[in-house]
Amino acid sequence: MTCPELVGPAACPEDQLSECDCGDGEVCGLNIEGYGHCECYAPCATDADCGADEVCFCASRRDPTQAGHNIMHINTCLPSECDGPEDCGGELCGVALDSCQGAAAQRCHTANDACDDDGDCDSSEQCTYAESEARWTCQAKATCE
Repeated sequence: MTCPELVGPAACPEDQLSECDCGDGEVCGLNIEGYGHCECYAPCATDADCGADEVCFCASRRDPTQAGHNIMHINTCLPSECDGPEDCGGELCGVALDSCQGAAAQRCHTANDACDDDGDCDSSEQCTYAESEARWTCQAKATCE
């Protein structure tokens, strides 16, 4: 995949740079969910800019399993076991969200999942991948600050 444009995080203020201990190829930028702290990001324009088992997730990308929402505000490398149903035995390849609604990884759906999308969950929950269970489950939505 090639992103239509290179979109990186906003620069971190000088007094917050100590919040980042970035690895090779990562940059320190303001938290993409807008919560005022700085984090490390691996910016990218194509999958080739990312490591093994990672994809370049474009800022403009929308996810069909998350009601088509634009769930990423910068281009960044994310762990991925799939890039479409062809990688998942015909099942959906979904974007697992972190607790603050940011994209965390791409994972295959399976028949063992408790949900396919947020519509399968209570209004106070979201359908996301539970690493500890290795399946998609309904999990409480977080309040992020």
